[in-house]
Amino acid sequence: MPESAGKWYRIYSQTQEGNGQRELMIDLEDKGELYDDVLRLIKISER
Repeated sequence: MPESAGKWYRIYSQTQEGNGQRELMIDLEDKGELYDDVLRLIKISER
């Protein structure tokens, strides 16, 4: 995911913190690089 690291950083930095954590809300209407990254992260968290 190095090529999309900038997008992830921007999403993360713009997300407000609440109770010491951040909930990322990402619009995934269009399949593309960000969509593929999210699917990879979901698969990692399933392990």
